[in-house]
Amino acid sequence: VLAANVGHLGQTTGVDCPNSPYQGSLCSIEQEQIIAASLADLRPDVVILGEVFDADLCDEDNVDGDSDLPCTNAPDREPYQQAQRLLGDDYTIACDDIAHRECTAVLTELGSMSQCAPGELCIGHSTTPDHPDECAETGGISSVSKVDAVVRDQPLTIINAHPINASSTATDPCRLAQYKQIFEDLPGDGANILGGDFNMDPYRFPDLFPSAEYWHTVVGEDQPFDAHNADDPEQPTTTWLDVATLDYVLSDFGTGTCEVLGVTDGTARLDGSMEMMDHRAVLCTISQ
Repeated sequence: VLAANVGHLGQTTGVDCPNSPYQGSLCSIEQEQIIAASLADLRPDVVILGEVFDADLCDEDNVDGDSDLPCTNAPDREPYQQAQRLLGDDYTIACDDIAHRECTAVLTELGSMSQCAPGELCIGHSTTPDHPDECAETGGISSVSKVDAVVRDQPLTIINAHPINASSTATDPCRLAQYKQIFEDLPGDGANILGGDFNMDPYRFPDLFPSAEYWHTVVGEDQPFDAHNADDPEQPTTTWLDVATLDYVLSDFGTGTCEVLGVTDGTARLDGSMEMMDHRAVLCTISQ
């Protein structure tokens, strides 16, 4: 299982990445091609991506310009959608139904999903709950979603988590409500895999926000879910700008061994030498 926020933050790299229409999503064709090559080499059974760009946001005002931007000549790109360019023909892909930028994929030769025909891209077909009431003013384009899949003959619910980045006591109630969707509402009755950018480091900052306190009531020893890359109870391997661990792969049925690509010794970053992703990808092997 690989979980990666592939978004591009221009302020961390010095590269211009217009907010409109990209809103922090992956906005470099060169970076996209490097990530696609890395994914092809890794070939995970399950891929959970965040901040993928939806080409339908392009319009006549941005189809000309910098050739590295996805909207430039977008109607002529093959495949048209970035999710398929990243993952290739070998995956079945479904994306959330809020901003279409959180996409979950299953290697077609090893599995299937009920929301999407084999080998297809299904925009908006991931089961995506509405923003909870606590997110009415702050939810923005954040989303949590799930697909129902079978992988290596194992029925799975795969949850793609990308709740709001809440930085204050005023915005944390939204993230907490989305956490409850992730851990209480979306899981199925069988085996569940959760992954994504949870926008919180509950290990370095366990008491900073109620959402961090809630995390420890559902994740950890004697709790329903294990965070497989939480390799240290206070200082797990960082996944964001070498300062925090925001990205996780969890399950409620197995044990996992994980690498943080580009941080764990002997591994390479998903985005290679370009180093435009502010997050690091998490790659885990989960066994029962």
